[in-house]
Amino acid sequence: MKIKSLIYLITGIFIFTILTSCPSPLEPEKLALLKDLEAPRIVITSPADYSEYATVIELEGYIEDTSLANLPADSGLSVSYSIPGTSINGTVDVSLPDGSFSGIINVAALSGEKVIEFSTTDINGNSASASVNILKPEGGDISGFTVTPGNRQVTICWAPVSGAESYSIFESSYGETIEPGEITGTSYTWTGLENGEIYSFQLTAHLPVGIGEDAYSSTATTMPLSPFNLTPVIKNTEHKAITIEWPANDNIDRFIVERSGSHLGPWEIKRVLTQNVFTDEKVEYDTNYYYRITPSGFTEINSLCAGSSPTRFSGDDIIATLPLPGSITPFSLQIDDNYAYIANFRDGLAIADISDPYNPIIVSSYGVASTVEIRDIFVRDRIAYLAGYDDGLLLVDISDIDNPVLLSSCSTPGNALGVYVSGDYAYIADDSERISIVDISTPASVTDSSLISGCSTDGIADKVLVKNGYAYVAADGLEVIDVSNPPLVNDLSTKGSWSSLDGKISKDIYISGEYLYIVLQPPPPGIPPGPSSLHIIDISVPANVTNSSGVGSCEILGNAEGVTVSGNLAYVASYDADLQVIDVFNPAAPVLERTYATSGDPFDVKVSGYYAYIADRYGSGLVVLDLAKPGSPSIVSASADMYRTSDIEIFDEYAYIADGTDGLKIMDISEPEEISPASNIIEFSLPGECLEINIRYPYAFIAAQGSGLVVVNIADPLHPSLLSSTETTQNAKDLYVLGNYAYVTDSGCSLEIIDITFPETPSIVSTCDTDGTVSGITVSGDYAYICAGGSGLQIIDISDPLSPYIAASCTSAGGARKAEIIGNYAVVSSNSAGLYIIDISDPSGVTNTSIVASHPVTGHGYSLAIAGDFVYVGGDERFTVVDITDPESPSTFSGCALPTLGIGYGIAVADSYAYIADINSGLQIINLLGGMIKSPP
Repeated sequence: MKIKSLIYLITGIFIFTILTSCPSPLEPEKLALLKDLEAPRIVITSPADYSEYATVIELEGYIEDTSLANLPADSGLSVSYSIPGTSINGTVDVSLPDGSFSGIINVAALSGEKVIEFSTTDINGNSASASVNILKPEGGDISGFTVTPGNRQVTICWAPVSGAESYSIFESSYGETIEPGEITGTSYTWTGLENGEIYSFQLTAHLPVGIGEDAYSSTATTMPLSPFNLTPVIKNTEHKAITIEWPANDNIDRFIVERSGSHLGPWEIKRVLTQNVFTDEKVEYDTNYYYRITPSGFTEINSLCAGSSPTRFSGDDIIATLPLPGSITPFSLQIDDNYAYIANFRDGLAIADISDPYNPIIVSSYGVASTVEIRDIFVRDRIAYLAGYDDGLLLVDISDIDNPVLLSSCSTPGNALGVYVSGDYAYIADDSERISIVDISTPASVTDSSLISGCSTDGIADKVLVKNGYAYVAADGLEVIDVSNPPLVNDLSTKGSWSSLDGKISKDIYISGEYLYIVLQPPPPGIPPGPSSLHIIDISVPANVTNSSGVGSCEILGNAEGVTVSGNLAYVASYDADLQVIDVFNPAAPVLERTYATSGDPFDVKVSGYYAYIADRYGSGLVVLDLAKPGSPSIVSASADMYRTSDIEIFDEYAYIADGTDGLKIMDISEPEEISPASNIIEFSLPGECLEINIRYPYAFIAAQGSGLVVVNIADPLHPSLLSSTETTQNAKDLYVLGNYAYVTDSGCSLEIIDITFPETPSIVSTCDTDGTVSGITVSGDYAYICAGGSGLQIIDISDPLSPYIAASCTSAGGARKAEIIGNYAVVSSNSAGLYIIDISDPSGVTNTSIVASHPVTGHGYSLAIAGDFVYVGGDERFTVVDITDPESPSTFSGCALPTLGIGYGIAVADSYAYIADINSGLQIINLLGGMIKSPP
């Protein structure tokens, strides 16, 4: 065959050469008949390989072959096609001279994946074949069919259907059709739909008669939504939890609750719920949390977000106690991760799980009722290093937290009272006027020979700390020892010292920054001769520490045993005198702030987060204190550059302030105690007088007196922009935004409900007359709670926003100004009576007898905010904190004065601060912890 082919090839070349050299070549038709050996090539341009098909398929392509250009137009070339496994087959003619072909085949009866096979033969008998794979769209004939929900609309898109001359869309839920003449192209936006309703759409592609059958898409079910539909609101920010609420919807079976650390995301799913309320109990202090809601099954549109951060306030100081194994004789403790490790004297080591500070649990112990006296502890890398008095240093393996076991030990010359671990060495405060250094580079192999060096001290060494190559030893004062080369430490290594000069004995030390804090108690006999003392020593140059290095001191009640420092506060555990908290913001003048009483004798204290853990000897064992309840609140900063402030809201470290005729003011409050009259304030003029604000990011909704409802875009807080303004029947006084509606009270004694589905064009949909002069409003569930002055609390049923009506009232709550809902209670501020607390477990059944408590407030009550167990009330020249741990038995907890003639018309609480919109004196910022947290001025 190869020889024969070669002969053909040579012959063809010879003939071609002769023909091209002849003065009179052959006719083109004859030339085309010359034998060629090259097979044609079939190129398919439609359908594409693995493309989806409807009811007809348009075939298009061309043939590549050397003979095509010289063939007559009537040569009769064709391409055959077939679909294996079906009866579909046929031919299409090839056009000359370009070799193109096209045709339409009816595939309405087909489904699934198929193959179209093509073949052809040229005039010399050379054959060629090609194939393409085709797929049926899932559930219908039309590919690319999508329905994307929007605000009162859906956008429907699809891929072009071969042969279609027009399209129509049918919605089956309501039986409506978009006719072919209304659609151009391959997309359509169907408007005028109801948000929250379920719609089902199907597309029809109409084909001309004789071409093929009409094509139908699958059915797509979706739900139009406005970003406001499911936007949550913060209903309560508690001690360790945030509760959000959003509008219910009968068409949504489950709600997806997502959370983020930023209003921009990324978002994580926290819960999938059937109810429209969620309490997030997995939150931490000093952290902002943002929430949004998405309907399960309709995830294309997410709600706007709401943000908050946990408060630090609970109703009690001591939130938990935990008895220890044995006779309860703890000397010291250390907090590491979620565990407290307690040196419990002759009852060994106790380990408590404190991951929930309210419910600490003993998980294990080591050496209970032993002869070893455990005086101090240091935990690192799952090993507990114990100062075991005359047993020296003990290393306990705590890698299995439920089963601690002795790993190794090392005797020391004296009695081990304190231990500190740094690098490969353990430093022992060894009682008998020395420190001892033990090599722990191989913890499991520590023996008596691991003791490598030591250094004498001038007094009994009780505690030791190591920092930057120096050991600081509490030894009848303070000694500073150079331990930069531990094996070479000796009696010449002492570089500095400090003494109180009054014979007191040092008991504990703590280093924070460039200061060392040391507590001393008088020597025996005569316990307690008092007083003990706290001293602050400058150790910025360790080797130069002398008696002149002391920068400040203060007396301590009882016998000081342990000290720790957190922020600007020093905590001193004082035998016989409870836990004492000293403000050390000014190291030269420390001041006792407050004390916490325990049932026994505090011997040591450690602070982690906003909790203090106390080793309480002969008392409760381990005591857990909440350090962040409201203390003595005080104004820490103010901005007087505001003259008619009446409301304030906080979102994402910005305060949004209603400032009357001066409009909306926006202030960065990331450093609350840095606010001053000179602070930068973004001023934004509004139509009308800015009275009340609701933030539903990225929008601020404002009750603007004669201009009604004003909507401002605050996506960029530094550059707000007016979005819309909608006049109400009379002057807008207050508002609350929930879902697609803004509920606005006006001076005409009525409630107006405004549809804000499109915030660019809000529209009033209904009104409801009320009794009395209305002021404040809040909304929860299907009810709006309106404060109507002398007419008390009015409850409006808004389950149908188009037909609101008064469902109940409590006229005995006279002077009602503002209301907030917490659980089954409405807390109402009154400018005549302080606070009312009303049972609203059945809102439609509320009467005058529903008041479960009333509580007088100094200066009366103009505004209020609720955070956790406390109500914060603004009144005449007074800010008051009311404890509502038991809502039916409220009690005044604390408070502070506002400026003379000041009136707190609005309050917002964020983190540990209350922000007061003082209608006469501008913005006032109050530190709710009083002296418990301070920042530089």
